[in-house]
Amino acid sequence: MRNIFCILMYSILLNSYGQSDNLKKNDKILLGFWKGAEFDEVTLDIKKHWLINRLENGTYIILGTSLDNCKVKFSNEKGTWWTDNGKLYQLNDNSKVLKIFNYRTTDLGSVEIFFSENPCKHIKDCGKFFYENKWE
Repeated sequence: MRNIFCILMYSILLNSYGQSDNLKKNDKILLGFWKGAEFDEVTLDIKKHWLINRLENGTYIILGTSLDNCKVKFSNEKGTWWTDNGKLYQLNDNSKVLKIFNYRTTDLGSVEIFFSENPCKHIKDCGKFFYENKWE
């Protein structure tokens, strides 16, 4: 029984150590409060606007508004985020939908974010342009 307990404790510690290593890999440029928008490709009108807080522990919270047929809709989302090989991953806690973005920083300190090609079959807004600026 004591051996089982030791093995269980060892695996818990090993798992938590692995998670903390993952968190350290997150691109620090994406930490903190950011404001962002999605633009229509043709008219360049803002379709959606949001505030996002990406925390160092790998969680995020998004508060958003969108305009559809002159109706304003409000939304919120929370989940887990991480970066790997120049991609930003966001896993929604409620829907369990994983969104994958390509991102790059600009000279002005903003971040350009694009949907990756892989999840396009799952996300209807593929190819839309996003931007995020640090909210200070």
